[in-house]
Amino acid sequence: MLSWEKLLLGCSNNGEYPILCDTSPCVYRMKKVMGKNLQIYDTVDFIHDFFYLSEYKKIVRNYYDPCYMQFQKDGDV
Repeated sequence: MLSWEKLLLGCSNNGEYPILCDTSPCVYRMKKVMGKNLQIYDTVDFIHDFFYLSEYKKIVRNYYDPCYMQFQKDGDV
């Protein structure tokens, strides 16, 4: 078992909590190399699985839109 895998298993309570990694190539490698009991997500999959497909859609969520996204909404870009 890799030392990073041991660390992530401890931090995730043996795979109970998902792990978010914002670098997709790293996620791909981690999924291939590490045990299957870790829930490792890249940003897109995490948003899809935990926000878009959430059972709790009725709960109001606050999202921070970077300045660029705010400009896009206003049509300034």
